[in-house]
Amino acid sequence: MTAPKEPKAKKLEWDFNTLYNIEIDDADVTVRTHTSKKYNKQTRAWSEEPYDLPYLKWSVAWRLLLQVYPHATYRFERFIVNETPQDCQYHIDNTATVHCIVSIGDYQSAMWLPVMDYNNKPVSNPNSRDINDSKMRCLVKCIAMLGLGLKIFEGKWKPKEEVVSSGKVYKQEFTGSDVKKGDHIKPQWRDTPPSQPKGF
Repeated sequence: MTAPKEPKAKKLEWDFNTLYNIEIDDADVTVRTHTSKKYNKQTRAWSEEPYDLPYLKWSVAWRLLLQVYPHATYRFERFIVNETPQDCQYHIDNTATVHCIVSIGDYQSAMWLPVMDYNNKPVSNPNSRDINDSKMRCLVKCIAMLGLGLKIFEGKWKPKEEVVSSGKVYKQEFTGSDVKKGDHIKPQWRDTPPSQPKGF
């Protein structure tokens, strides 16, 4: 007599609020300092102003997603150029975009992202490392469209840890004005209240 088959676990259907309300630890987010040029009408001169962008690590985003929906999958679109498969879609200016699809049951989230450098500028004739890095950033963006980590893109994410300085309580913030590509950003304390992190 054969043993009865165990019933298959029921796959959970995607729910936006379930993923949107997941709390993300400070250690799972990297904050990088970028600069943007702004024009001063009074001085008639351009100046560079720093701003911080938080990034959710792709490995964390995927882990958190699988903890709720273990049957989730992802794939990257491929493009055929002169009968040769390419990992990205090339454009007339020699820049490129990568495309990702995340599936949870019957629901699919599709998203694209330009292949960019460390300063978030499109890269002409990107190499394999540029493409690989952008693919994983695109995966995070695609997962955010499902709800997980979307608060970071909305500019609503704030560090949870607090520090008391000069009698006032400030949030912890990561800075890296002199950071180069590939460097690890270490947490530092600021004596003034940090500005609201912007999404990307």
